[in-house]
Amino acid sequence: MKEWVTFETSEQMVKACQIPFDVLKTVGTKELVEICLNYPLFNNYVAFNDERNGIKTTIEQFNGLQELSLRKDGITELVKIYEDYPVLSKIQKDINSKLLLPILRL
Repeated sequence: MKEWVTFETSEQMVKACQIPFDVLKTVGTKELVEICLNYPLFNNYVAFNDERNGIKTTIEQFNGLQELSLRKDGITELVKIYEDYPVLSKIQKDINSKLLLPILRL
């Protein structure tokens, strides 16, 4: 944290967040997903006029996201983590309610 506040450019921040290559190649996919979700610059994509361009740039700037996108089990592990997020449970409950509501009115 002390080092972070001394950074003057976003390039310094991006560089500081890179995962060392030897760690990147040995870390498990589940742990890599958690690292990526905690990436300090994860939300920088919202600063772009086009969120797709922002997401693309964010992935290009962080070797953890690049590595995750190359792993065959990357999506599977990401979905497992998102399944435990309460917001997804609420969304699924809302979807189910909306799907059942027309049937219940019959």
